[in-house]
Amino acid sequence: MDHTFIQTDNLAVSPLEDGDTSTREIASQPGPKGVTWRFCVTDINTPLTLTPPPGFARILTVVDGYTFGVKTAKGHQPIDCCTAVKLPDDGPVVAEPNSATTRVFLVDYDPDVVSTTVRRLNGPIERNLITLGHSSYAVYGVMGSFTLAGRRGDDRSCILLGAQPAPLVVEEGSMVLVVRIDTLT
Repeated sequence: MDHTFIQTDNLAVSPLEDGDTSTREIASQPGPKGVTWRFCVTDINTPLTLTPPPGFARILTVVDGYTFGVKTAKGHQPIDCCTAVKLPDDGPVVAEPNSATTRVFLVDYDPDVVSTTVRRLNGPIERNLITLGHSSYAVYGVMGSFTLAGRRGDDRSCILLGAQPAPLVVEEGSMVLVVRIDTLT
């Protein structure tokens, strides 16, 4: 697979069940339950159920907006901007946005097939992302600009890393999310 560049603002917008929230699917990988993993950005401005789909795990990261919270069976959990949080799958999870619109980056994945992590990197920083036979990466620009495998990205863009290792450069004052997906063997 070659490296794939995606400008998320150009993706089709799909309304969610509340009719007031929109989502843009960035990428997905087919799997035994329909998909193995899926990334999307969702603009939330009203309370919304974010419970992971049955059989899936979900990681939520606030990428634009103020402090955000979710209500779970254990109570209210605040989530700071750009902090990746694995949502519980043992009961309802309801988004509680604290500003007019909050953009979140969601990663859904099948934990029987892959393990997934989301990490924030603040610039300036350089890293080599090495893909092994069982690993793949995506980089989502939160703020500023970055370069991955010679391709420049900015906020709200995503680059999916192909099979070759690639250098990642996050510029001064910039921030990215690095998603790593490892196929379980």
